[in-house]
Amino acid sequence: MAKFKAFDGKELNINNFYRNQHGFLVVNGPSLNDVDKSLLTQPGIMTLGVNNGPAAFRPNLWIMADDNTSFIRSIWLDPRIVKFVPEGKKGKKLFHNDEFKEMETSVGDCSSIVYYERNYKFEPEKWLHQDSLNWGNKTHICGCGYEHKQIKDKDGNWKKPPDKICPKCGDYNRFGHYNIIYLAVGLMFHLGFRTLNIVGADFHMDKGHTYAFDQARSRNSIKNNNAQYEEANKRFDALKPHFEKHGYNVFNCYEDSGLKSFPYKSLEQAVSDATENLPPAVTDKWGVWRCQENTKGLYDRKANEKQAKKRRKGDMTIDEFLRMKGVA
Repeated sequence: MAKFKAFDGKELNINNFYRNQHGFLVVNGPSLNDVDKSLLTQPGIMTLGVNNGPAAFRPNLWIMADDNTSFIRSIWLDPRIVKFVPEGKKGKKLFHNDEFKEMETSVGDCSSIVYYERNYKFEPEKWLHQDSLNWGNKTHICGCGYEHKQIKDKDGNWKKPPDKICPKCGDYNRFGHYNIIYLAVGLMFHLGFRTLNIVGADFHMDKGHTYAFDQARSRNSIKNNNAQYEEANKRFDALKPHFEKHGYNVFNCYEDSGLKSFPYKSLEQAVSDATENLPPAVTDKWGVWRCQENTKGLYDRKANEKQAKKRRKGDMTIDEFLRMKGVA
C-alpha cells in the first residue's frame, strides 16, 4: 500500500478509499478541448488532473511532481481540489502566475493537501505494490531495469552516465525518463479505482499542438516529450499483464491517441459505465447536474406508516392509505 500523509505529517490511510470505482484521468493534450467536458462533472464521475490541466478542466483530485512554481496558483488555493504533492514541496512558496512573482503563501499553507512519496526505479512486478509511487527512472537506470554504475565527480555529485547502448535491452533512449502519467495511473490504483479512463492523452507534440492550455514549447522540449510518449508506451505494455492480474482495467478515451497500450472506449460509453448504478442525471435551470430521483415522503415515511396502521379500515391497505395521503 502507498504511504500518504496529512498536512500535519501524520499518516493518512486512504488506500482503497474509492474501492472498485470508475475513475477518469484527465491529461493535457489539445484533444481535451474537443470533448464535452460537462460529462466529467456529472454525479458519479471522479476526475484526477495533472500539472496545469486545471487551467482547461477543474478536477476533483490533482497530482504534481515538478517545481511547484510551474503551476497556476488557483489550483493551490482551491479547497475543492484534493492535491497530491511530494512532501519535500511543503515549505516551497507559491508563484503568482499573473503578476509573475513569488507569493508569501507556501504549499504547506494550502488546504486539502495530501503528501505522497516517489520512487525512481521502474519495476513492473512491484509497481502496484510499492509504498511509494513510481515517477520513472533516474538517469543511470534504463527502463528495462539495467543500472549504470554511478560515479561521483570531484565535488561529490553523481555524474550523469555516458550515453551508450544498454547491454540488457540494446536501447539507449530509455535512461532517466520521468512522466507525470506514471504517478497518476499508480495513484488511482492505490486509491481503489479499478476502471481508469484516460482523457486528453494525445501523446504527440509539435509546434502547433502542445497542450490544452496556453503553453509554447521549444524544439528540444517537443523532441523530449515525444521521446517520453514513446517510452511510456513501452512501460505501460510491460505493466499491462500486472494490471490485468489485479483487475485494473485501463481505457483510452481518445481514438487517435499516440498512447497505444490501452484499448479505446468513447468518453460517452465510459461515463455511462461509471454511472450505470446511479439514477438518471439531469441539469437544473442553472446548468448544474443532479440525480433525478424521488424525495417525496422520505422524512415522514415511518410516521405515516404507523398512522396508516392505526387508521386502516376494512380492506384498505397501507399502500392505498398512503396514496390517499399523497405520499406514495
